[in-house]
Amino acid sequence: MGFSNNIGEYKKYQFTIDDFSHIVGSDVMSFLPTSLKAFHVIDDYIDYIVPIIRITVVMSDIAYYRVIQHKNDGFFHIRIGLYFLDANGEKKALNRKFLDKTFHIITIENKEDLTRVIEDVDKINQLSQDELDLYNSQLKTCSIYLYDRDLVMKINRKVNYIFHRISLFDAFYAILTNEDINQCLVSPFQHPGIIEEIILPPMPLHNSIQYLSYYYGIYPYGSLLYFGLQRNYFLDLDVTKHIYENNETKVISILIVASVEGLAPNSGKYVNRDNSDVFYYRADSASIEFMNNDVVSNIFNGKDQVMLTPYEKKEEHFKSVASTMDFDNTDYVVNYTQNPFMSTTYSLSNHMSQTIIQLSIGNADIGEFTPNKEYRLLFEDSKLEKKYRGTYRLLSSQSSIFNANADYTSMVTLRLSKLE
Repeated sequence: MGFSNNIGEYKKYQFTIDDFSHIVGSDVMSFLPTSLKAFHVIDDYIDYIVPIIRITVVMSDIAYYRVIQHKNDGFFHIRIGLYFLDANGEKKALNRKFLDKTFHIITIENKEDLTRVIEDVDKINQLSQDELDLYNSQLKTCSIYLYDRDLVMKINRKVNYIFHRISLFDAFYAILTNEDINQCLVSPFQHPGIIEEIILPPMPLHNSIQYLSYYYGIYPYGSLLYFGLQRNYFLDLDVTKHIYENNETKVISILIVASVEGLAPNSGKYVNRDNSDVFYYRADSASIEFMNNDVVSNIFNGKDQVMLTPYEKKEEHFKSVASTMDFDNTDYVVNYTQNPFMSTTYSLSNHMSQTIIQLSIGNADIGEFTPNKEYRLLFEDSKLEKKYRGTYRLLSSQSSIFNANADYTSMVTLRLSKLE
């Protein structure tokens, strides 16, 4: 099947660095926007609960020394705007806010010449203005890893609760409100009824929420907990039960087109001219990697499962349609929890990653790629279309905003798991 460039209105998203500054107390050191060469975010929704943030910065030795000297009491403020261009390269939207946050430093790469920098800075007071200007013109590039310290401190704070005759949602809500966690999208809870007693041992806040889900069972297929840049999520892994903000897109369609090499020239977003709620992103087949972990999972984890629940004297058997070798391996699991959904949760988690696709999209509004959406893939290649077309969930994303001429462009790499 062929895809035309005229299916919809083309949108090429661009970004602006509206503020990039380093703050220590009341002292603000502002950088030129072009000093921020790239802003990278890794969102791994399976193995982590917060994003990994890295910036690539060009700065003088003096600024570099200041940042290192105030690693613990200084922070960066970053404000990024977003707009889009049409197919003719004309700007078609006013800037809207993409990001406006402060970040503290985790670590700084490229510190091999720190001793020299410190020695040079000690001599600054002896320099003339001309010598100082020359010194400041000597720039270096470094990578800095950042994090949202206020959020990380909240979710790692030790909590200890005992609840009596309470629903799981009320217990969950009490934990979040008491610890001042907000802006959280939460799927409707599926656990029925009231629990006589819930005991949460002393543990970090994020572990207490995961304990509620694991031990008592909130969703039949398990939960996803994530504290993101824009909002926080506690989601049912059944994507048909997801929750959305008002007017938020629920489904992202991605068309994978054939190309000779590199990204397709018009990689980006196409919006239906008659209905702006209908759109797709265009990716390039050269950027795609296909993975199938069926056989490896069968060897180490078992193709089929048997769940034993002693307190209910129950035994449940689950068959998988996964690919296999010459033999089938069965995995036996003992459930010592009060979770009525443990068997279905375990079965899903064991087979979630059987069919995985990784692809890249350029010129995108990278804020749209979130874990509460369905992802639908269509392929120009008929063989790939037959084998891989379908609905997927987002496992992780790697997003980059980087300097390109006057403003900044984007690239996002998505890792998707097919819903069988």
